[in-house]
This record gives sequence, structure tokens and C-alpha cells, in this order.
Amino acid sequence: MFTWKEIIDIAVQIEKNGEKIYRRAAGQIADPDLSAALAHMAAEEARHAAWFEQMPRPGAVEPAHSDLDKMARIFIRDAMTDKALSLETADFTAMKNVRELIRTSLEFEEDTILFFEMIRQFADQKTIKTLLDAIIAEEKKHITTLKNWTGPKRLSTAAELP
Repeated sequence: MFTWKEIIDIAVQIEKNGEKIYRRAAGQIADPDLSAALAHMAAEEARHAAWFEQMPRPGAVEPAHSDLDKMARIFIRDAMTDKALSLETADFTAMKNVRELIRTSLEFEEDTILFFEMIRQFADQKTIKTLLDAIIAEEKKHITTLKNWTGPKRLSTAAELP
């Protein structure tokens, strides 16, 4: 249903959308710790987007798709153009601490995993399933990192996170 490039493009777009929302929220938050944590999350999303963009592409030609496949791909691509799943409804100004931000970020990562697991159900090529498995595994690593992170006071730079 989806080509390798389309899946990478969707993954990159989701990360860029998350980065944009985190950066915008960081500029609106008065609490310096929370603002720093939001800026950190934005940097993580940017790092993820770059990681996805660097994934090697297979050399094989991808098969043509039916009209229904094309419509579904266009629908999902257009639906994700400026969306960041659960981050769309997050009220960062109401958050009292970094722990609330981490909880919201975990929901975003879990939504992202569910989204790619849904796409995987329709994958008909082994290479596409392998790509989706790699994306899902990377998102799960991000969840582990978030669960272990206590906030900006523990970190001197965003680069300290894997």
C-alpha cells in the first residue's frame, strides 16, 4: 500500500510537526524548567526526523498501486501534513511541571507507534514491514528515554540523550 519513501516522509512529517508544536509551546511558557524541557523535546523530534531521513532506501523498484491504494495513501499523507497526533490537543500552558510534559510526550510517542502499527497491518512487502518495524523500535526507544528522563536539570545538553 505504501512505498518506502512515503513511509519515511510520513515519519519525518510527524516528527517535524511534533518539533514545531514543542518549539511554539517553549516560547509561550513562563516556567524556565518547563520551557527548557519543551525545547529539549523539540530537539529530540528534530533528531528523530533526521534519523528517519538518513535511513537507507532499498534499491528495488516498488510496485504500482491500485487506485484505492493511491487514494488511501493521499488521504493519510494529507491528514498528517500538519498534525502531531495527541500533541494537537495538549495545553502546555496548563502544565505545572516537567513530569506532566513527559506524560504528554509519552502519549504522543505511543500514538505514533499505534499509527505505524496500523500502517504495518496493510503492508504487503517484507521490506516495508522491516522499515515499519525499525520506525516502531526507534519510537519505543524514545519512550524508554522519556521514562528515564527527569527533566532539564539533570541534563547539561540535549545531546546527552541517546
